[in-house]
Amino acid sequence: MYDVFVSHAAEDDELAARVAQLLQASGITVFTTGPGFPTGMWSDEVRIGLEESEHFWLLLTDKALDRSVYVHHEFGYFFGFHGQEKPPQDVRLIARKLRYLLKRGDRRRPGMYQHFQDFPIDDFDDPVSIARIIANEIGREFTEPQNPEEFKLASLDWTVLPPEGLNEMQLVRSGSSAAPDYSYGIATIDVSSPRPIFNVSAVTWHPQVHVWPLRTLPQVGAGRRQQLLLRVEWAKREQPPRELQDSYERQFSLRRPHDPGPPWSPLYVTFEVESAQVWAAVAYMQIECQAHGHPETQLLYGPNPYGWVRGRKA
Repeated sequence: MYDVFVSHAAEDDELAARVAQLLQASGITVFTTGPGFPTGMWSDEVRIGLEESEHFWLLLTDKALDRSVYVHHEFGYFFGFHGQEKPPQDVRLIARKLRYLLKRGDRRRPGMYQHFQDFPIDDFDDPVSIARIIANEIGREFTEPQNPEEFKLASLDWTVLPPEGLNEMQLVRSGSSAAPDYSYGIATIDVSSPRPIFNVSAVTWHPQVHVWPLRTLPQVGAGRRQQLLLRVEWAKREQPPRELQDSYERQFSLRRPHDPGPPWSPLYVTFEVESAQVWAAVAYMQIECQAHGHPETQLLYGPNPYGWVRGRKA
């Protein structure tokens, strides 16, 4: 029924959807899951897709390696189902139809992948290149899109190195507000850069709080240290999204480096260094509701930020 089953982590839905779109435009039938599929559980629809697909390709991104369980289950199920009760020579043929894409130089592959052929690529931000590889490897002609740039993904990778042009961003202090309703806390952040920083904002997710800037700085002057004052407001929230979007409609992945884990939640101070570069400095926030009822804000910080997240404009 399907030429290719494209397996991927739930956080790579957008990448898999674009790869599938490009393959289908080349006349290749594709099974892949998307946002409508429940995550964290096994589905009969997925099982049928695996059983009725001729080829299996796994997008073994960092997200698939670090956080996904079911991509590995799908990999094993495809081989087990198509290889059962077959002579050894046919099993070897099945193994040739089972491939995975891995970032070049990445050695973090589970043991079972050592027995199958990988296909190294430079990065996962170009669905056109990925779709072209899959089509060529299964012996099908690939139809090049008229505008390949439309399919490229903005990088959401994080790095522990600061972006060029930003020397330091440090959380200075935090504490409870003196407001009569005790509804918010205060955090002060120092920003220092030899180049201008534009559109400073702040955003976080926590089951009971969100962050609003009391004072925003449209432009932090080059080479000067200035302070950004934030209000941490006590408010009930829904379940965490996969991405956070600040007041300037810039999106940042919830993945962050040096994650201390619960009960700390990430606090992103977002900004632009240049028009094409959007970043967030990552610190961590803990909210405790005191006996008298008002929240107490604590910030985990040091002389340098706990990490940097590169984002994209919405």
